[in-house]
Amino acid sequence: MGKYQSRYKIGQGIEGKVTKTADFGAFVELEEGLEGLIHISEISNDQVAKVTDVLNIGDSVKAEIISIDARERKIGLSIKALAKSEERANIEQYSGNKKGGNTLGDLLGAKFKGTKPDDKE
Repeated sequence: MGKYQSRYKIGQGIEGKVTKTADFGAFVELEEGLEGLIHISEISNDQVAKVTDVLNIGDSVKAEIISIDARERKIGLSIKALAKSEERANIEQYSGNKKGGNTLGDLLGAKFKGTKPDDKE
């Protein structure tokens, strides 16, 4: 795995094709001669009874590298982790966008500024 080690890092998103499936997961070709494994528990947030209910040979898949074992030449992949990372990036982009952007709180605060709450009977 030596020549691949500098190209792949934990947390990196990848795209590849499913080359084979097993009861425990799906193998994904990252590049010629290099495959990673998406364990069945990392395929979906939903319960997956059979890998082939979700992934089949030839499917294109996006995942995140969650482990690298250079000595064993194994790369662990996760579709779930990629979805979480993308969601986190979207939230950070939205919440960190103070230049010209407004939060929901900013918009509501401006909308209700100067109004009084209704009187309760």
